[in-house]
Amino acid sequence: MKKLFIKIMFILGVVHSFSYAKEKTILTLYKNGGVIQQSIPSSMYLNQQQVKILLLAEKVYAESLMMSMDMLVSKAEISNDSIVFTPNYDVKKDASNTDEPFLITYSFGDISWKVTYTLQIDSDGKRGRLNGWLHIDSKSKLKFKDAKLSLVDGSLPLTSLISEENIKKKEQDQLSDSQTYSFENNFDMDHGKQKRILWFSSNWVPLEQDFRVFVGGKALQNIENQVLYPPVEAWLSFLNRSEYGLGQPMPSGEASLYFQKSDQQILKLPSYKQMSVDANEELSYKIPRLEMIQSASTNDTDEYEYAKIETKLEQNQFRYSNDTKTTESHYKLEIKNNDKKRHYIKVILDDAKKMETLKIVRSTHNYKVVDGKNCIWMIEVPPQQTVYLRYHIRYQS
Repeated sequence: MKKLFIKIMFILGVVHSFSYAKEKTILTLYKNGGVIQQSIPSSMYLNQQQVKILLLAEKVYAESLMMSMDMLVSKAEISNDSIVFTPNYDVKKDASNTDEPFLITYSFGDISWKVTYTLQIDSDGKRGRLNGWLHIDSKSKLKFKDAKLSLVDGSLPLTSLISEENIKKKEQDQLSDSQTYSFENNFDMDHGKQKRILWFSSNWVPLEQDFRVFVGGKALQNIENQVLYPPVEAWLSFLNRSEYGLGQPMPSGEASLYFQKSDQQILKLPSYKQMSVDANEELSYKIPRLEMIQSASTNDTDEYEYAKIETKLEQNQFRYSNDTKTTESHYKLEIKNNDKKRHYIKVILDDAKKMETLKIVRSTHNYKVVDGKNCIWMIEVPPQQTVYLRYHIRYQS
């Protein structure tokens, strides 16, 4: 790799610059910094008395420095913006002919990344095209050419990079809730720049529309003698599958929706945060209310018109035991369908903090628990009829 981020200088009064075809760089980017592993042919330094590697990052973390092939190095240290190491002259002379590379690893700051998504919805409301964009912001002086890039959705764990032993122990603990994402193409970037890269682009994906009512959050508090009217929300969903040009884990990020109207004009809908999604899992996008679309639409009707459904949620009972820290509540959810067609409403009890101990004691309808995070009822509501969902829950605070 040519003049990647290092120059080697002999500290003997003579300065030389080199470019080595065998050099390889692995770059791991965290949300608040990066880790570099640089591979240099060992024959390039064994015959020198002392070698200086210039680090061009603005912020280098000395405690993260690691070197392989310790038998070839008698001393190594970071000083200001460089690493100075002294070859071990007890090594046999023929060691300079080895093909085993010298590896140097260190972490640095002044670089960050994020992902954004754009979903274009076709005018018939039945298809969508999803693009994922990788944004990298570097204030470092490092330049990258043909680097192998991976992304970690977490903070840079400095102390876990001190030794191989700590990597195996501490890094696994610190990154237990973090996901690593691979970037297939080699990565090029100039120093001190911002870069926006198209990470993936889907084909036209078939969209499924459904209506949802969320009954967690505030409703799990003591709201006896109060009436809540949880809104009916319209959602579009599809699977993160390879046949659509997707099929890879996706980090959390901001999602922007664009609606293509029948006159081919593109209307931008409000953005919101998309949660991370694994391969083959469902991607879901909330669609704003009809009036937000019609304000810029030439049509009197719209595929995303909300169903004419009214809801009313009442808490008939709320009991809390201070001894056992246990809460019990009983609810009645009224779902009134004013439409002339049948609707299926997904009622979602969502509260991740309570779901670990939450239990449905009784329910008038069948339900399922998804990923230990949400309890879901699928309620069928006939045309111009009202359905009542009653359920009793118990959880520990």
